[in-house]
Amino acid sequence: MATGNVTDLLMRMFSGNKDDYGCDVVPPLPLSFDRVNEGKPPSSRAVVPLFKVPFEILAAILQYIDPPSLPNLALVNRDCRQLARSRQFSSVCLNYSEYTLDLVILLSKEQEERSSNHGLTHLPSLGACIRRITVATHPGWVTYRHKVELSEDFVQLPKDERDKRLADASVMFFDTYLPCITKLLANRTTLPHLELLDWEDKIILPPLFFNALPLSSIQHLKLYRVAVENEFTVKLPSAIATQGWQLRTLYLELMPSIGRLEDITTSSLCASILRLCAPTLESLTWRSGLSRSDTFTFADDGPDSSLPFLCLRDLSLSYMRFRDSSILNALLQNGLRVLEVDTERDSISVDFFQKRGRISSLETFAWSTSRIPASHSLEFLRANTQLSKLRLQHSAPEELLGILLPILSTSFSNLRSLSLAWESTSIPESALELISTLKTLEQIHLSAGCQFGWKYDWMIDHESMQKHLKKLPCLRKIALSRDSYYNGFVNEPWPPAGYYYSRKYLAAQDAPVNPTERDAVWEQMHRKRMLDEAYDYVTEMPNLEWLYIGEYCLAFEERSSAGKEPYFLCEDLEWLYIGEYCLAFEERSSAGKEPYFLCEERDSCYTLLRRMFGGAPFC
Repeated sequence: MATGNVTDLLMRMFSGNKDDYGCDVVPPLPLSFDRVNEGKPPSSRAVVPLFKVPFEILAAILQYIDPPSLPNLALVNRDCRQLARSRQFSSVCLNYSEYTLDLVILLSKEQEERSSNHGLTHLPSLGACIRRITVATHPGWVTYRHKVELSEDFVQLPKDERDKRLADASVMFFDTYLPCITKLLANRTTLPHLELLDWEDKIILPPLFFNALPLSSIQHLKLYRVAVENEFTVKLPSAIATQGWQLRTLYLELMPSIGRLEDITTSSLCASILRLCAPTLESLTWRSGLSRSDTFTFADDGPDSSLPFLCLRDLSLSYMRFRDSSILNALLQNGLRVLEVDTERDSISVDFFQKRGRISSLETFAWSTSRIPASHSLEFLRANTQLSKLRLQHSAPEELLGILLPILSTSFSNLRSLSLAWESTSIPESALELISTLKTLEQIHLSAGCQFGWKYDWMIDHESMQKHLKKLPCLRKIALSRDSYYNGFVNEPWPPAGYYYSRKYLAAQDAPVNPTERDAVWEQMHRKRMLDEAYDYVTEMPNLEWLYIGEYCLAFEERSSAGKEPYFLCEDLEWLYIGEYCLAFEERSSAGKEPYFLCEERDSCYTLLRRMFGGAPFC
């Protein structure tokens, strides 16, 4: 009987607003030939001059070969095949496709060969080339392979037929496919250079899987919204217990399965994982799930059971409820550089951060409390005036920001990055005046009004924004998100505030004859409008390098005449974010600048802004 339900793999995540720009995952560089060949010298060095080149130079040459040409390189001989593999398979995604199953079968065969040959393979192995594995099953492949889906057609099938297909699919995935992956991870010789495992399948995972992870060579681990059905802990075999788990980066999001949300807690499991990797962990993102009863502690094994996290530099805690302060005491030590946390999540957190005081090494603080009380004492901020980056993840009441900004103006002499959002639908002139006194700012992100969904109700005043921001001598990047506008083409204020992007109003003279072209025409006119706004910003702030406005990215290049022009960007991060458009500017030897596009479509840039203005990203 299968240990999981395959329907969990058919659920698609709601994507929300477009968030593509700046989210590209950079593949890892291939390993040098001597490493993927596991110390064996090239067998063709005498006949292929390429392998007479030092391996470091050979690795650099490999980067200039077009991916479509790599299969041709692999056909030359055995050494060239391994060289091509080092790039082709440095990063693999297990999505349950035919390619995925063939790859798992091949790696399993290599594992069997190594078990009977003192950990070696007779021929160069594919497993030695893999540095990153992403496990992200695509619902389409589940449907293709097992004829199961979340659709009306499937529901209309006879119940016996539906149940049989679902049962067969669950057995195949959870009793055959998943154990194969677990077995590969549990044997370090099969994947000797695996550094990163990104687990995206939101399924119930058994204890055997968790106990396999410390046996691997993984240094960076992401467990995204995985579930467990029972309470258990992870332990190392006695033979390697003294070595610990050499994990450096951890994204941990575990939760009880839906059927046991109120019955079990993941506290002991999470604590056991963190204890094993405490001596080497550098970055931790820890998110709790849906269960209100899932509270966390390090004290289950006694008051002195936690280890110091001496290497921890980046810490993000989200939706966490604590049973006591043992976890916070262990994680928030001197040496921490980046902190993202909800200080008001529960009474334990509130009390801890009111008393924690200064963390001298702290550079970035991302305050993720969704509703910060207007009467908040701001004790933790007052104690850490050395911060260079400050981000309030959610909008805050005007009264609170009215207290915060004077503190920043008088006490934060090293602040280079600031991200703030107002609950009200406007930013007071007095607030902009205070921001203009933060002379060390190099980048700023401002927003107001509704921060989610289709409603954009911050009717931005660009003239006021430029008037105050141009007083900041070091400012190079500006992001103005969730900004909205009146149509700008007729005198009456239509559409109403909040409907600018959803209604896409066009004046009669601008409307196309073909109604299907209406959206495209509106987007083109909005794009031109944002370009005009960018001209105004760079005219007032000639040193500006990046702009995000109207959900577009623009940048500037030099032109023959004096002055600067905005252009829409695609790749550079020297930018300003405004109106949910990214814009940037780059210098050239000739005088003046010309605009060019960085992105072809509007984008919320949520991930990009989070990375730029504070947070503890996974990797």
